[in-house]
Amino acid sequence: MYKRFFLILIAMFLSLSNLYFSQTVDFSFEKKNVINMDKEEITPKQKLQFFNNLVLKNQSSKDRPDTWARGEQVHRLAQEGYELAYIAEQMFDFHHLGLKRKGANYEHLWSRIVEMAKQNDPDALCFIWVIEPEIRGNYNLLPPRHSEELSREDSLKKAAMLGHPQCMGDWGNFNYQDNLEERAKWNLKGAMKGCIDCQARVALDYLHGNGVPIDKSLAWCWISEAWIETDSSHILSIVRSITGSIKSVYNNIPNITLYHPHTNCKVFEQLNTPFRPDLLERNLP
Repeated sequence: MYKRFFLILIAMFLSLSNLYFSQTVDFSFEKKNVINMDKEEITPKQKLQFFNNLVLKNQSSKDRPDTWARGEQVHRLAQEGYELAYIAEQMFDFHHLGLKRKGANYEHLWSRIVEMAKQNDPDALCFIWVIEPEIRGNYNLLPPRHSEELSREDSLKKAAMLGHPQCMGDWGNFNYQDNLEERAKWNLKGAMKGCIDCQARVALDYLHGNGVPIDKSLAWCWISEAWIETDSSHILSIVRSITGSIKSVYNNIPNITLYHPHTNCKVFEQLNTPFRPDLLERNLP
């Protein structure tokens, strides 16, 4: 009887030891790869670069140099400790048009993003807004939303109010669909903080007079800002549209205003020669 009792105790001890060991391994893996990353060294400019890459990740082709460069930028940020870049790299293959990765634990990765969003992290909040339709809707990789989970629209609003560049512009598009002036204002806020998507929208606003006076010099300046940072097919199509429109108007005008990129289109000069957008045209594929 004592022998049997002793064997039972040994079995219980081994079972508890195995449980503890497995939990320890899982926890240490999570700490190493996700939770214990140091975000303090990542600058706002690097975070913005990441979001520009995130938004534009599907807007190119596999053979274009910017697709590979985008993947390298995200990978470098992940290696430097930017947690959202690490998570995004686990979800998507940025070197190949941002396609989903097979075998990734999307539910686990998403739970970490939600946890960060609950702490009012503007990057995590905007990440939810940008990415959720793709992984929950298009790919069906997440379970239905819990009732207590922050909605995508609330994430957008919070991120915008916290000053996230991408979500400031998206908030304008989402919340002011029938108010062109307010929509343009919010996109301009995002554009002035470096959001490429917002810069392209502002360029089109000035080109067509959507919520702002028509100003083709400003349209040219803002699309120049975006084009300097990326050569995605989306931006390229806008560059071509604006180039054609501006040339048809300005070719025979002797004195025009030319705004300078990298100044939020506030520094300008008067030119006494015909307008020639050669700087961008010669780089168009």
